[in-house]
Amino acid sequence: YNAEQVLSWEPVALSNSTRPVVYQVQFKYTDSKWFTADIMSIGVNCTQITATECDFTAASPSAGFPMDFNVT
Repeated sequence: YNAEQVLSWEPVALSNSTRPVVYQVQFKYTDSKWFTADIMSIGVNCTQITATECDFTAASPSAGFPMDFNVT
């Protein structure tokens, strides 16, 4: 019933910094190199974000990961 693919994590606090923490999500397939989760690679933007979650749920069949993929 829940076909969402959302990755979330605990926020990180940097000592002595007033700037927000910026995150970049990466992914890889078995035995491959790491790829940045951006619009060009999978159709979602999870680079240079301040949120502590990335929604990989496909907005269309050509975007995101196939529904049988696990996002961890």
